[in-house]
Amino acid sequence: MNNRLKLKYTYIILLALIMGCKSQDKSMESEMPTEVVSEEATLTVQQILSNNPAVKVGPLLKRTVKETIKCTGRIDLPPMELISIHSKTEGFINYLQFIEGDYVRKGALLFIISNPELIEKQRRLLETKAELSIAEKEVKRKKALIAEEATTQKSYEQAVGQMDLLTATYMGLKKELEIIGIDIVSLEKEMNYQSQIRIYAPDNGSIHHINVNKGQRIDPSKELMSIANDDHMHLELDILPKDAGYIAHGQVVQFTLPNSNKIYYAEVEKINPMIDEITGTLRVHCHIRKDTGNMIKTGLFTNAEVAVGTREVFGLPMDAVIKEGEDYFIYVKQGDQFQKQMLTNPDIVNGFVAIDSMDVEVVTAGAYYIE
Repeated sequence: MNNRLKLKYTYIILLALIMGCKSQDKSMESEMPTEVVSEEATLTVQQILSNNPAVKVGPLLKRTVKETIKCTGRIDLPPMELISIHSKTEGFINYLQFIEGDYVRKGALLFIISNPELIEKQRRLLETKAELSIAEKEVKRKKALIAEEATTQKSYEQAVGQMDLLTATYMGLKKELEIIGIDIVSLEKEMNYQSQIRIYAPDNGSIHHINVNKGQRIDPSKELMSIANDDHMHLELDILPKDAGYIAHGQVVQFTLPNSNKIYYAEVEKINPMIDEITGTLRVHCHIRKDTGNMIKTGLFTNAEVAVGTREVFGLPMDAVIKEGEDYFIYVKQGDQFQKQMLTNPDIVNGFVAIDSMDVEVVTAGAYYIE
């Protein structure tokens, strides 16, 4: 094989190798991912309105909304409706049948207190009564003797003094035993000595606390029980000083209880004229409406709103506003495009978002279709 032929074959082999490498490079190039850069087309206002009939455009809406004051409060009872039960004498508890939560009616027997020392006071009362009877007779006798000048004035006055002393002692003992709960009529007529006294419910109500047990020794300073008349529960609101000037008698209050979305109603009844120095709030007393059911309990904390009037505002309904986390956005028409705009400090009143008046067109419905 001559040199010319060798060069020819060498050229063909090199050419094949080069073409093979180029083919491999193209194959590898076709397998490598290519970065696609796409720009989302922005739809015009007309295109959005044509594609989504639910989207409406126009000026801000004008509404008359209720002006309310938000505050906190507590279900409470007036002091005269929370009754503390005490014994008028020391002794031992012999009878106790109720538990906390029981409803009792006025006159129901709550306690029987046993105290043998009561016998001594009753004996003294009867003895004093007997001595008083003798003293009264002696005064009458001395008075008759004075008329006959058979005794001295001093002797008569001493008899009167003794009668007055016994009268005071008798009346004091009698009143003391009556207050304790001793039946004086039965004692004086039948000498029916009583070593026990009975304590009755002074009014209707639910038993709030029981602080003693059967067999316990008690004295008059010990609170035995407290009864709450739930018929007179009320709502006590704490109003911030900046809102105090808006509160007036008769305003409607709506409030909710913990872990419940049910709305209850009350009315402003009394307004404390003084700001509390400790809490820095104004205390407002509200009467709860009768048709609230039995879910309201004394001591519960509440969130409340007081309706203090009405006002006209500009704004949008909630379906025209986009909520992202804690922020609210609206769409403003600018030329042939919608621009998303965040609201600062939006005022939401009964599903209506109040916005400072703007002389622009905005999306008034179907804002979520633009997202």
